[in-house]
Amino acid sequence: MKFKDQYPNAQYLDEVRMNVIKSDIEEPCFICGTPTYFHEINYQAAFCSEECIDKMHGGDSCGNV
Repeated sequence: MKFKDQYPNAQYLDEVRMNVIKSDIEEPCFICGTPTYFHEINYQAAFCSEECIDKMHGGDSCGNV
């Protein structure tokens, strides 16, 4: 599920989950390219969903590897 759908009321600099904040700058997701305002602060990159963060870690939350 996309962070924008999961956290529709998130405001600028809200930490929506550990190490993921909402930015005021929209950028393409580091993994899939979907425009997003959510950034993972350790990677300093935009991610649109938990699934894309999982792919960065080398796995796939959908059960595919």
